[in-house]
Amino acid sequence: GRRAPAAVGGCAGGPPSSRPPVLSIHGVMASRGAVHVRGRRRGERHHVVMTYRRGPLHLGDIRDSAAFIAGKVQSLTAQTGVPQVDIVAHSMGGLDGRVRIHKLGMENRVAALLTITTPHRGSPYADWCVRHIGKRLGGFELMEKLGLDVTGIADLTTAACAKFNENITDVPGVAYFSV
Repeated sequence: GRRAPAAVGGCAGGPPSSRPPVLSIHGVMASRGAVHVRGRRRGERHHVVMTYRRGPLHLGDIRDSAAFIAGKVQSLTAQTGVPQVDIVAHSMGGLDGRVRIHKLGMENRVAALLTITTPHRGSPYADWCVRHIGKRLGGFELMEKLGLDVTGIADLTTAACAKFNENITDVPGVAYFSV
């Protein structure tokens, strides 16, 4: 199929946006194509939008993903010459974004974080997957043998997210929104 562009700018000849550029972060088992339509709409409104490629499956550890995202934020601010970006994150990408802001000391580079259907309190479905597919059927062991990093599924359990929320709090100066 067709691939989404890595960055989407404003309409041809349109004025630049006065808003910070937008970094779109996709969630679990998704690709940048999942956020492309939203990015294209923002581009039509003269926002600079960047998405990125994470591979066919995005199931890795939240902390590893956050470090990857931090590099993308630095790249976007360097490319545009602006000091801050807005992050729009779907699903697990919202947790990735929260870690990046709170733990990686880059809160001065993010103006706002908008999370869309992010499981801030965890996912009962992740609980079920860990209990049945991971432990009972040995599915996680098989995926590991196949070279797939699925540690992110355990990060999405309700118990893991309760602990996550104790340690990852909102940082003053960054606007947080969740829908």
